[in-house]
Amino acid sequence: MICARKNKEEMGLDEKALNLKQIYKLKLTPERKVEAFRRFVIKLKQQKSYGRDLNYRDYFQVDVSLFREEALYMKDLDAEADTGIRLTKEIRCLEEMTDEQILCYYTLVKCFRNNAMERASMAYARYYMLEVVNLIYQETPEEAYKVLFSFWDALNGKKKVSAECTEYFYQICQLFMLAHQELMPDMVRELEARSGRDWTGQLFVQVEQGDYREAARFVQQNARLLKAEEIQSDAQYVRYTWSAMPYVFRALEEKLSDYDFRHVIMNGFYASVYIGDYPVKNASGDRRKQVAMSKYLYYEYQEYSDYWRFWYYVLCESVQDLLNVIRQYTRACVRQHLRLSGGKCTAVRLLKKNYMGDTEQLQDVEHLKEMAADPRFEAAVQEGVCTFLREHEIPLPERKRRKRVPPREPQDMDYGETAPAAVVDADKLRQAREDADSVLDMLSEGEIGYEEASLQEPEAGVSGIAGMTDLPERVYDAPGSAETAVSSGTDLLLTPEEREYLRALRTGDGKAAAKQADTLQMPENIMIRRINEKALESLGDVLLERFGGQVCIIEDYKEEMDRILGERP
Repeated sequence: MICARKNKEEMGLDEKALNLKQIYKLKLTPERKVEAFRRFVIKLKQQKSYGRDLNYRDYFQVDVSLFREEALYMKDLDAEADTGIRLTKEIRCLEEMTDEQILCYYTLVKCFRNNAMERASMAYARYYMLEVVNLIYQETPEEAYKVLFSFWDALNGKKKVSAECTEYFYQICQLFMLAHQELMPDMVRELEARSGRDWTGQLFVQVEQGDYREAARFVQQNARLLKAEEIQSDAQYVRYTWSAMPYVFRALEEKLSDYDFRHVIMNGFYASVYIGDYPVKNASGDRRKQVAMSKYLYYEYQEYSDYWRFWYYVLCESVQDLLNVIRQYTRACVRQHLRLSGGKCTAVRLLKKNYMGDTEQLQDVEHLKEMAADPRFEAAVQEGVCTFLREHEIPLPERKRRKRVPPREPQDMDYGETAPAAVVDADKLRQAREDADSVLDMLSEGEIGYEEASLQEPEAGVSGIAGMTDLPERVYDAPGSAETAVSSGTDLLLTPEEREYLRALRTGDGKAAAKQADTLQMPENIMIRRINEKALESLGDVLLERFGGQVCIIEDYKEEMDRILGERP
């Protein structure tokens, strides 16, 4: 009987405790939920042995697991907080947020899940996309894939998304489709439709095979120094330029067969980059270690770091510049056809304006320059443009002719009545006559005698100009004074350091002179200036000058250098 009573009491206590837990859960406020989350994270780290003794791969896996368990614990939080609190740094786990930021984030999540964009920092949107690809709010990868792209479309429609955030979205999509490789074809199509990029490398394959239907996209994505406004412009000649690009490529391949145009264009190399180290859970089961999209683009999984490496084909800088020259000359031909061009443009002038990369082998760059300077290059581009215009029946715009204005017939007009009467001021006329007469009288009487005044010597202490007194007399140089000034070179009062510098320059070795200036711990420019100042005082001329980037002695003083240095009498 006693045992039975004890069992009943224990059962009552358990039921009471269970009811208390339910009541506590129901009355749990968002703030208390955040406090409970902090305690949960501490216990979770203790259980997962989240420490420094893990290797890099295990550390990354623990990071992914920690991210998911934190997000799953807090996903049902119903918060109503201020949405104006910003994130000041990149967040990888929920625990890195403050309590106010957590409440702000889950207030925004309710809007994000309905594609309702509120004013918020883009960091919250980026973290939400990371939770979506980790299947926090969806059950299947297909649902997460649809939610991800619909959210991105809504975000682009309401906000001006930066290039950095766009690249973040692309990296998240790449990691997601590599984790769930069955979704890769659909996601690639979605990415190409939204970005315009070649996510499979098919453009390189088409050009390699001689298929130039996508030549415009090929140039847009590979030409160097091509601005976005030059691609998206609505001008008629710009649209015609991109439309004519396939015809231009075909003509260039036919005309420049001896240069092997197709092989020249495909000159490039492979580059690689790691996809962002964002925690994304990989799908279980068999998984390919290398995913090849094409011959020119593939992904490679590296087990030691649990990262995916993205390999892609890059054209050489000189080829990128050549593509830009082709685009510019095609545009010039189209403008000339539409009679919009102000002057004639040539491929040689475009070569000088465009940088032909010097980071590669010189023979390759010279080969490209030679091909672009060939007269057949311009002829091929012009032929391609004409073929495009002819096939699309684009008419030549009519010349705007000026209307000829017929000459006016001479008319006999009587100006006696219609001409305005001239008004003459008699006082002013009389005064002008009197002034002229007075000047003539002064000239005749000799008051203004230019010749006599010029021949008269000024009195002692009085200069030839009125008001200027006590001027020193001019001392004229005697014959041979210039030679005397040169020969007295020892009057330069050169320091021993300056003499050593001039001796080094006298040999014609500018590098030795510069080295001599360095040993004296004096900048070379200061040394040159000091010597020239002394030469101006003594010789009346500078002694040193720069020619071709090197310091040298003026030719007139090279023979007199020994005398100037005081080494020869």
